[in-house]
Amino acid sequence: MSFENFVKWMELATDLSEKSIKNYLGGISKIDKDLLETSTSRKSLEAISSINELENLKIKYFSDRENKELDTRGNGMYSASFNKFIQYKSSSDFRKNSKEGIVYLIANPAMPGLVKLGKTIDLEERLKQLFNTSVPFPFRCIYAKKVKDYSEVERKLHKGLNNCRANMNREFFSIAEDEVINFLELIPGEDVTPREDNFEDKVDQLAFEKATKIAQRFNFQMVNIPIGATLFFNRNKEIKCIVQSNTRVDFEGENHSLSSAALLATNRMGFNWKAVSGPTSWTYEDETLDERRKRFESGNY
Repeated sequence: MSFENFVKWMELATDLSEKSIKNYLGGISKIDKDLLETSTSRKSLEAISSINELENLKIKYFSDRENKELDTRGNGMYSASFNKFIQYKSSSDFRKNSKEGIVYLIANPAMPGLVKLGKTIDLEERLKQLFNTSVPFPFRCIYAKKVKDYSEVERKLHKGLNNCRANMNREFFSIAEDEVINFLELIPGEDVTPREDNFEDKVDQLAFEKATKIAQRFNFQMVNIPIGATLFFNRNKEIKCIVQSNTRVDFEGENHSLSSAALLATNRMGFNWKAVSGPTSWTYEDETLDERRKRFESGNY
């Protein structure tokens, strides 16, 4: 019996490595074969929808001394495989429509200039999984859209942005956020971008906000933007601000930093964020200030 959907669920709804997915697949495949050969079950595990029935089969399987010893020798791999399979079967949204899902764009202040473009069936859980011991700050979802065939949408987006990949084995891209948003807005679907950041605690929130502010320090003179120049908000080009000094702008008649002006504009769009990066939020001459800074720093005037 094929466990294609189980594999797909592990790829999309979890942060498991390719090796772990392979191990879980091998474990549940052996268990499925054993259950059918011993007539403990009359049908494949994939054909069973009842969670109680699966739990009972698990108890029966590991009550067998030989199976229990095998699991012990395998450091619990087989019981872990069964538990993971039950978790997959409990995911009703995935079973209901395995093609419908979310394509997301996220960023992290620890990775300036990079965005991650991926897919999932549970955005909140995915963000939690990505915030692990390997990154110092949580990820922020910049844009998310629920689409009918998320695997195909993600594949096409990755292919179209392939030359912007930071690493061919990872989903990180060196590209301005607004460029990806422009692509995603053209795709039919429902905008499900979270309007609030979801931090585990106050410490994570303060660390995120501090890192965001540090990453946005900007000097108009160093990128040849004159006083009086008009900047456009990248989420809505009708929103503007005027450069007042080397570091400040006029936004709706008041003096602001790039970040405070961007935060006001962002909050008015319904996002209850506490901090945003000014250089990635405003554009000048059709490029974000962050892109312009990088271009000047590389000597490409």
